[in-house]
Amino acid sequence: METILNFVKKYGQLFIIGILLIIFFRGCGVNGDREVANAKHDQRLDSLITVTNNLKADLKLTNKELVKTIKIEGLKTEKRTLINTNNIFLTNTRPDNRYTAIDKEIEKLENDELVN
Repeated sequence: METILNFVKKYGQLFIIGILLIIFFRGCGVNGDREVANAKHDQRLDSLITVTNNLKADLKLTNKELVKTIKIEGLKTEKRTLINTNNIFLTNTRPDNRYTAIDKEIEKLENDELVN
């Protein structure tokens, strides 16, 4: 037991300084961890871009078809919102009349008629 106490008295301060240096240098490596995380995010983003480009190439949508699809989906979303909220908005058009108008616009778009 006496040998351990003598060892601690002789090398205790040096041991504490060594531990503090290890902790200090380990703290400096936090930025490296962020770089690893950023690399993982970049890799996920690249894979997502690749998937979207492949889907785009597979679908081969033209700009006109894309605009038509976006308009149709927007109108369908508006109709679902009106149905779900079941509110009468402060407009001249009642929701029931708007449902009918939305259905007509969707029909025109699906039949390739241009709607403004």
